[in-house]
Amino acid sequence: MTGVNKHTVEFLSQGNLIHEREFGIALGRVYDNDVFHLYFFSGSFIHMEFIDEVYAFNQEIGGHAYRNLYEFEAHVDLDPEVREWAAAPDGNKKTIADALVVNNLAHKLLANFYMRFNKPVKPTRIFNKREQALKWLLQNQAN
Repeated sequence: MTGVNKHTVEFLSQGNLIHEREFGIALGRVYDNDVFHLYFFSGSFIHMEFIDEVYAFNQEIGGHAYRNLYEFEAHVDLDPEVREWAAAPDGNKKTIADALVVNNLAHKLLANFYMRFNKPVKPTRIFNKREQALKWLLQNQAN
């Protein structure tokens, strides 16, 4: 973890924490309301190997789909292959919906690019506040 104590990452206000794993570039927390919160640390680069780690963790804890809440510190970047996989109909099978919480211009531009050019098939929205993202996520039900 780069300069962040995992205990300083705030817990979600709704739901009880049932699983937690640090992945090096991110802290993943799973709540009993089927929210999977991934908090990416500054300087992270999200690549397919990371996705494989998250999928293995998902299998360990039951292997079902989640409402994903993504938050990013500064200077987080994403491999184009991950964007394509996440948006594709045959890509991410463990997602009910994705909420991206962005709080700087670089991440807002990247998120808007993802929405416009990759066109994710799963319900996906961009938010400035975690609370708004969580409220929207909890309205999405599994298909």
